[in-house]
Amino acid sequence: MADYVLEVFGNHLRLIKGSLYEIECQPVGALALSAVALQFAVGAWSTGAFLGTPEFSRITAEGHTLGYIKGTIAEIIKRRKFPLLLKKTEDFIREADAGRTPALLRSSSTGRASSSLYGGAIFIHDPSSPARPPADDE
Repeated sequence: MADYVLEVFGNHLRLIKGSLYEIECQPVGALALSAVALQFAVGAWSTGAFLGTPEFSRITAEGHTLGYIKGTIAEIIKRRKFPLLLKKTEDFIREADAGRTPALLRSSSTGRASSSLYGGAIFIHDPSSPARPPADDE
């Protein structure tokens, strides 16, 4: 699912490139909203059949968005991995725009980024980062 996150996030970055306002900060909110949008889309197909378009509004998405910002994305920033994530996103979109299968999708099954759903949240497992050891209570 990491490829979907890169595609959704990358499309946002593509659309704002060259915008009127140059913002010199990490697009944390855009990444969080991309993850939430994907979570909602995956949830709409969770039974294997389309359950209908979920409502995506401040009321339904705000808690999830803040959860990603304070959780997964905060960890990415803490580990100083955000620039690497941006580079992977730009590379992914550049290859897709050129009509090539992005490298992430060509990777072997052992080295490919993957994702999982846990407790309704999407976690991205990136082979460039070591796995987090399990908590003592698991």
